[in-house]
Amino acid sequence: MPMPTDIPDSPSGAPAPFDLLEGFSAEQAALLRSRLTSLSIQAGGLFIRAGEPGDCLYVVRSGEVEVAAPPAAAGGARKVLARLGPGHVVGEMALLNREPRNADVIAATDCELDRLSAVDFESLCAQVPVLKLVLTRLVAHRLSWSGSDVLARRIGSYTVIAPIGEGGMAWVYRAVCNTAPADDPERRVVALKMLPHSLVTRSGFLEQFRQEASVMTGLRHENIVSLYETIETYGTMFLVLEYVQGRSLRDWVESRGKFAPDNVWDIACGVTQALCAAHARGVIHRDVKPDNIMVRHDGVVKLMDFGIAVPVSGPTVDLGGVAISPRYGAPEIFAGERGDPAADFYNLGIMLYEMVAGRAPFTADTYEDWAEMHQTTMPPPLRQYCPNVRPDLEALITAALIKDPAERWKAIAPMLDRLSVKTVVQTTASFVGSRLRIRPTEGGGHAVSTEPPHSQPAAKPPAMIALWIRFPGEPKERAFLMTRPLVIGRDAPADILIADVMVSRRHAEFSITPQGLHMRDLGSSNGSFVNEQQITEANLIQGDQLRVGSTLLTFERESPTGIHFSIASCAQLPAGDTGNVSDRPRPEVGA
Repeated sequence: MPMPTDIPDSPSGAPAPFDLLEGFSAEQAALLRSRLTSLSIQAGGLFIRAGEPGDCLYVVRSGEVEVAAPPAAAGGARKVLARLGPGHVVGEMALLNREPRNADVIAATDCELDRLSAVDFESLCAQVPVLKLVLTRLVAHRLSWSGSDVLARRIGSYTVIAPIGEGGMAWVYRAVCNTAPADDPERRVVALKMLPHSLVTRSGFLEQFRQEASVMTGLRHENIVSLYETIETYGTMFLVLEYVQGRSLRDWVESRGKFAPDNVWDIACGVTQALCAAHARGVIHRDVKPDNIMVRHDGVVKLMDFGIAVPVSGPTVDLGGVAISPRYGAPEIFAGERGDPAADFYNLGIMLYEMVAGRAPFTADTYEDWAEMHQTTMPPPLRQYCPNVRPDLEALITAALIKDPAERWKAIAPMLDRLSVKTVVQTTASFVGSRLRIRPTEGGGHAVSTEPPHSQPAAKPPAMIALWIRFPGEPKERAFLMTRPLVIGRDAPADILIADVMVSRRHAEFSITPQGLHMRDLGSSNGSFVNEQQITEANLIQGDQLRVGSTLLTFERESPTGIHFSIASCAQLPAGDTGNVSDRPRPEVGA
């Protein structure tokens, strides 16, 4: 089955089918099937009603069903949100949340369904651990659907816009805050990280993490990815994080190998500042590595995943609910300890060694081999791979890789002032680190220069994230994900539904091109008009007005979250009001 970032939408605009049994052994699959109840529903039969308790889920075995907004929520007429076929799961989100259903589900044709009750669902979770992974995939599958219905993509006061990262145990989404001011991009656009159900359900994990999260939500530091809040829903926990536009340090390491040694020190300063700020609050990272460090577009280094080391790829060591990468694990972690600040600096030492030497100090294939390497083996001398390493950086890495944590901390502590003084400016409200400019060098490494804070303008955010449309009579805009072309029409399977008899079922299409927002007529009966000139396709800019049927869509503005349109009926426009239609001549397509 494709991962969420690759899940295609079906031709009907529905999400791709979900394989409920993926990862199950034959015995586990047989156990699950034994708990399913088969039933037949005739065409037109309503088997899930909005407002009822979420006490079961259904798997469509044959036929098709329609998910629809209830008449009361759709202005008196049932609005079809999706048409689903064999393999699709329905009713799972209300079951996970133990909340009332938010949509009706009707049999569009004669259907054969499998029903799994909430009682059997909970019993199976206890008996079949792999089902917890299925839970995570099931929620991710629903959140990744780019259909026009935003109800299934709501997490608290946030709406999921697009998946931005995924792996075996971590799922991250770009989202917008529905309550944040539109002119506050820092809180308007966020990253939502979904913790895996297998981690959240482990004994003692949630209690420990809630304590650390309560501390981290109060910490603001230039070199730390901010944690704004946590949301517990759908049987798991979501972290609302600062959205960072940039690349992970792992991308830099893998694409370039060595970094210029004089400048590895600057990166060490940024990470050290982040660690010291967290340690002062009693929070230990436990898994410092390039994967958990972002380099923002404007050069600021940001450390993320404090208090929870959830890997996105590669082998891990599971220690009491905390999973770490054995490549960076401190010796005391392998001995079963939870770790203290000295453990974080051991992780940092391994990472810095890699960046200077262009290779890891240790290699191993098994947990036992990694444990032995970290606990008993000394790394090769750094000068063997980098003869010109600067002495203070070499001393830092040597101190960080001392096996005994107490001795390690004694060696590192005197260096902290030097690591901090170079790049940190402390204010009463926060710590502000330096900006780092990373560029390739002729020798295949990287040069990283430090600059005073705010000496460079912030990088411009991407041109768009979503298409935002304000419909008549609705107080808030609706978000339509722009990861694929969006179809405007008067009926499903169009993505943007317009109640206008003059609009064709599939009237026009929005897409993203290098020139910006592109619009194409899909052979509609009444044509499409931009600024009252009939077109077959055109690139749209702010101020343009697109007319489909008797409905006018006005390109109002661009923002960090996307492009904003308003919709009005042409019959509602004041007679003779030429100010509602731009007289800007249309450019040629691609201009």
